[in-house]
Amino acid sequence: MSLEEEEKELQFFKKMVKEYMKLNDEIKKLERACKVRREKKENIGDTILTYLKAKDISHINLQEQQLICAISKRTSGLSQQNISNSLHKYFKNNAQAKQAMDFILSDRTIKEVTSLKIKSISKKSKNNNSSLNHIETVRQEPIPEHLKYLYNDVTSTK
Repeated sequence: MSLEEEEKELQFFKKMVKEYMKLNDEIKKLERACKVRREKKENIGDTILTYLKAKDISHINLQEQQLICAISKRTSGLSQQNISNSLHKYFKNNAQAKQAMDFILSDRTIKEVTSLKIKSISKKSKNNNSSLNHIETVRQEPIPEHLKYLYNDVTSTK
C-alpha cells in the first residue's frame, strides 16, 4: 500500500471515529429527552388512571383509538436467589437443592459479544504515555504526534 493510500485510509478512519462519537453524543441527548417525556407520560397516565378508577370507567373512546384501563398480572423475574430459595423449599434437603442450583448455573450458555465502548480518560492516564511507548516499540515506524490520541489505552485491559 502506498503512502498516499495509507493517508487516505487513515483520513477515512478518523472521519468514521468522529462521526461515531458525534452519533453517540446525539443518541445520549435523545435518550435524555425520551426519559423526560417517558416520565411525564407516566405521571399523566397515573393521573388518568386515578380518575378512571375513581369514576369506574373501563375505557374511553377517542377518534380512531380507545384508551383502556387494563389490569394485568406479572410474575417476578427469576433471580439466582429466587431459584435457590424455591429449590430449598421444594427439596427440603440442602444438599439436593445446592446440587440442582449448581447444575442450573453451570448449564447456562455463555455468549461472547464484541462491541465498541467509549471510556473517559482520566487526567492521570492522559499524562501517562506508557501504552503509547509500548505500541511504538511493537510498530516499525513511530506514531505521528497528531495520531497518538487514536492509540490511547489500546494495550490496557478491560
